[in-house]
This record gives sequence, C-alpha cells and structure tokens, in this order.
Amino acid sequence: SSHFGSSYGSLVRPIDLPTPTASMDAVSLICRSHHESLVAMCSLLQSHLCGLSVAARCASKRGLIDCRLRKRLEQLDTAFSVSRHITQQSAAALSADLSRLGFNAQVRGSDMSQDFVQELVDYVAKDEGYAQAYSENIYCDEPSC
Repeated sequence: SSHFGSSYGSLVRPIDLPTPTASMDAVSLICRSHHESLVAMCSLLQSHLCGLSVAARCASKRGLIDCRLRKRLEQLDTAFSVSRHITQQSAAALSADLSRLGFNAQVRGSDMSQDFVQELVDYVAKDEGYAQAYSENIYCDEPSC
C-alpha cells in the first residue's frame, strides 16, 4: 500500500454550501457560495489569496482542481462582482438595453424581479470578454502560482 494520498484529505474540509430554497434569492446564493468557495480554496492552498478567481487559477496551476471547476469558480467570482455593484438604476438601464436586443428581461416598477437578477447574473457570467477583463485586473502575489 502506497503512502501517497494517505493524509491528503485532512487538509480539505467539506464545503457546506446552502441548500437552495424558495426563500433564497440569487444574490444570497451567490454571496454565500462565493464566501464558502473562497474559504475552501484558501484552506486547500493553505494561504490567503486576493479573490476566488486568483485562488482558482492558482489551484489549477498546482493541479489541485480541474479546468472545469476553475472555470465555474471564476464565473462565480464574476457573478459576485456584478452582484456587489448592481443598483436599481443600473439594472433598469441594462434591462432597457437588453430589451432592445430582444433579451427577455424586465424590471417591475421599483421592485427588481428575482428572475431578472438570475438572468442577468447568468448572462454576465457567461460573457467571456467580461470575465477575461475582470480576471486580468487581479493578480496573484503568491510565488508558487
């Protein structure tokens, strides 16, 4: 029996992500998932990093996660960034711009619909150009990355 991997699991604690419920909106899910993912990645890497995208790229370079998980974590980081900066006014303006392009998004009065938030987050998270530009503005100062 090999000694490789015998203690590997002791460094990684399970991620306790919330079970989605009807009462949790998209922004709450994004914030909670982002926090838990960043804590888990920093634990896995045994160092503090300046963001989830940075941690995901570092873990990927070290061979600790595959490229599929790296991309999902980067998309979550992008969605989190967008959700922190969105306001009612910017959502309404974006909704109007997207509606002119035929995108199905609505803002009802002064109350932003949950479906709109989810569509917006999905739309922005899939935008490779935005994700690329966002991630290029963040660097890793860890010598091992």
